[in-house]
Amino acid sequence: MRPLFSVELHLPPNDHYTDLELLIQEIASTVPLLDCDHTLLFLSSQADVHAVEAIIHPHNIPCEQGSWLALEDSWEADHRIMTDYGVITPAGHSYIDMSLCMVVQLAVVDDTSELELAVLQAAEHAIAARREDGRQLFAIDRQQEELLEGIARAYHCSCNRII
Repeated sequence: MRPLFSVELHLPPNDHYTDLELLIQEIASTVPLLDCDHTLLFLSSQADVHAVEAIIHPHNIPCEQGSWLALEDSWEADHRIMTDYGVITPAGHSYIDMSLCMVVQLAVVDDTSELELAVLQAAEHAIAARREDGRQLFAIDRQQEELLEGIARAYHCSCNRII
């Protein structure tokens, strides 16, 4: 998991694909693009975001900044809802929007913990999940944090916000 930044270009509907392609080439010659999904550009730093804004400013192109989390291949995404909370780019990389999502960890507290049962129930509400070092990570809707905490309590597990 790594936090990323984005710039989404809000192009007028009459812009041609070649204009977009040329603009992205101009941006990529100055700023390292990690990935993109049409007009959504993924960047590694806030400084890169500002550099993109400086490049597009003379073109009078409005844009919107975002914060994202890159999910490695080891994450199992629920593709039915993934696009409600993030994107899967043409390159096959998955990103979740951090304004909508968060990552929590369920873990064993003591020998009364029933982690496997907690994981089964929590998985029903997850956007993506990953098992790591005896703990279970879930990417969830921010509004479901209390629900996951309740599931953890019911099965004598801990629930901690990671991101």
